[in-house]
Amino acid sequence: MMDMHVPRQIRSFEIKAQSKPSGVGGGDVVRHYSIADWDLIILVDIAGHDETSSYLAQGLLGLMGGVSRYSRPSGPADFLFAVAETVCSDPAFAATQASAVALGLYDHGIVRIAGAGHPPVVERKGSAVTLYPSQAPMFGLPVAAPAQETVVTLDPGHQLFIFSDGVAESEADIRRIFAETRSVNLFDTIVSETATDDRSLVMVERVSGHPL
Repeated sequence: MMDMHVPRQIRSFEIKAQSKPSGVGGGDVVRHYSIADWDLIILVDIAGHDETSSYLAQGLLGLMGGVSRYSRPSGPADFLFAVAETVCSDPAFAATQASAVALGLYDHGIVRIAGAGHPPVVERKGSAVTLYPSQAPMFGLPVAAPAQETVVTLDPGHQLFIFSDGVAESEADIRRIFAETRSVNLFDTIVSETATDDRSLVMVERVSGHPL
């Protein structure tokens, strides 16, 4: 399953997203939700490649939609914790194993970052690369733990990348790929290479000329 629903621009950010599935079931989900005075982009990587995993992915989509509409989370960490608590307590999600990363987008280039058992978020300023690792366990463990947030302010031309573990595995690979590869080539690589795992890549870039 590949499910990507993100607009091309949110506030002062330009968004680009690309996915390539490897097979049936499981998969990556990328979604955008507008919540009060901020916007959320979330990438969820569901473990497994069978019909059960595909069913759980659909359930997670429904759960995340409900959290965004009715729980009114205060930020991405609050959103992830609300989802994790339900996954822990609801028998319908007993077989769920999934990692997630969430970006809260605000005015003036402010982004709040939170992750749950997911590969790090990459910030790129020219050739300088900074990694922001997840601070909470993945969904599906016996106890939900609150995620911690990292707050960054992007200047025009600076970028954040979120991606599934099929894109890069080790920290060394992540630093090399994102420091050395132009953005357009990153997305070309995602769709051109043979995938042994589902791969998703989302870029958030601050654009100039926007009032906020």
